Amino acid sequence: MTDFQLTSPPSAQVDRRGRGEHSTVCKCPHSPWVPDMAYEKMPGELGHLFRVYTYIDKKTGKITIRRSFTSHPFFVHFHKMGGRKRGLRKGTRDLMDVLIVFLFTRASLSHSIVSSNVTKIAEALSPKDYAGKVIPETEVTASRVSRVLDLLKVFGLIEDVPTKWDHESKLFYTRVIILTDTFWQVAGAKMDKFLSERLARQLEESDGYFEPGTQAYMRAARERHIEQGRIRTNKKRRTRLAMAKCRERLAGKPVGERLMEAGKYVQRNTPALELERMDIDAFNRKCWQFLNQMKLGLGNDPPTRH
Repeated sequence: MTDFQLTSPPSAQVDRRGRGEHSTVCKCPHSPWVPDMAYEKMPGELGHLFRVYTYIDKKTGKITIRRSFTSHPFFVHFHKMGGRKRGLRKGTRDLMDVLIVFLFTRASLSHSIVSSNVTKIAEALSPKDYAGKVIPETEVTASRVSRVLDLLKVFGLIEDVPTKWDHESKLFYTRVIILTDTFWQVAGAKMDKFLSERLARQLEESDGYFEPGTQAYMRAARERHIEQGRIRTNKKRRTRLAMAKCRERLAGKPVGERLMEAGKYVQRNTPALELERMDIDAFNRKCWQFLNQMKLGLGNDPPTRH
């Protein structure tokens, strides 16, 4: 039997990839987000959940989150459903605790739908400076929020509607999150009271095609809500695109021609009755407001007559 020996060790594949020197430590292990005082007066069982999960300091009036959602035995029993041999990491738990309160304060009672962009959620949960802008060094990234939402989906706490691609704007539509009944049960809601309140809200919003409280009604109402949200998104994107094209077209023109184009725009997009009641000063002021909105007014205030 012949022994085979390598004459030279195998050389490593040469490529241009290199290990990054950036830190992989979480930028914001503890999100400082707290809900506003306006959510304190949420009706019924939603208000009860808000008071359970938050604490209001009577001296300072500051709201803090005092209850951990991930400490529920549900996560101990079903942690393997998330593809883990062990429980959730502390950073993931802290973000999930804050995100849970954020979701149920934004959810609609009749549909349990949260229509919010993941980037906007991450921005809301991130620390901000005195000017209200996100601090890049300590921000909550959208990828972290997306991974936590994927975990909640695996646990059966949310239904994530697949995002659709908008071929016109070359962007995805806003992500739609549906909170399941398991979510409300784990959160500690009294399900009998919660379901009766949801049925009462559905009776108020019923369109007569499906019986409120049934699966068919919930499915149709959610599809209608999602479609209405996409229509609003399309309208905003088209308006923003039209404004960008108008800004690009007017940028190279003198102020006089810009003002004339602004007058044509105001005349086209103002109701006829409002135009009839508008005097010269009001019309001129609205034209200047249009130019200043697009940052084409050169900082000039609308002139007024004396």
